[in-house]
Amino acid sequence: MDRYIKNSKIKTMKIKKGNKTFRLKAEMLKDCSSLDEKVKEKIKKDIKSLIKECWGDFGEKFIEKHIISADFLLILRHKDKIVGTAAISRKSILNKNLYYLEFTAISPEIQSSRLMGKVNFALLRYIFFDNLIKNKKLTIEFMLISPNLRVLGSMAKITSFMYPNPFLFDKKKKKIPPPDEETWQMAKELIRQSDNPNRFLHKDGCVLEDSYKDTPWLIYKKDKIPWHKNETVNKFGETYIQYSKETGKEFVIRAKINLKNIFLYYLGNILK
Repeated sequence: MDRYIKNSKIKTMKIKKGNKTFRLKAEMLKDCSSLDEKVKEKIKKDIKSLIKECWGDFGEKFIEKHIISADFLLILRHKDKIVGTAAISRKSILNKNLYYLEFTAISPEIQSSRLMGKVNFALLRYIFFDNLIKNKKLTIEFMLISPNLRVLGSMAKITSFMYPNPFLFDKKKKKIPPPDEETWQMAKELIRQSDNPNRFLHKDGCVLEDSYKDTPWLIYKKDKIPWHKNETVNKFGETYIQYSKETGKEFVIRAKINLKNIFLYYLGNILK
């Protein structure tokens, strides 16, 4: 099958990992409800296998609600096998229209910073134009939940605003500034709308607890912690989410990115 949706655009992402070269087909699906049921079931089955390969079984309900039903679903295929996916949904949080990064999974066989750079740029490009058409704005606002310091560190360098920002960590005071009131209220509302609204959210750092009660195997083990190359970012992470104690804490993140940020991201991550 060349593509899942008729007339959708297919991009080729070429990456190298070791001595291997991968040519991936990247297709953005904007409305999976229009898919043929057999095709839809195949996508769900392949994504389930991919997620299991990466982290374990999340269950079909999770895939249906947070991935297949997303407003934007990027699928990467290698030789007709799904090897990567990223899902983004539109949300309204306290009367603000924004984008929520639902889920990203890349097969360990092809994981690389170069590939993630291309995947992130593809997502930014699509939601930038969607935001321009639907919200009439040049600045994209988005939220996500993540414990990954590499993600936070990369985002902080390309956003015009982000909370929490690990580069604002004061090593002497061992803290960052508190969130502004709008960010704090939006973070609380995001959790209130989530599948598990009773999780505890700390205002300082917007640190979320109790996300992994039913999936403790997803908590980073000491030998798998995704440390950042910048020591300030690592000190920030250890202070707020206590990686080494395997607490399972994570951050609720609010960020903004504009056209200039996207252009600089393109220069730094795609052309280099």
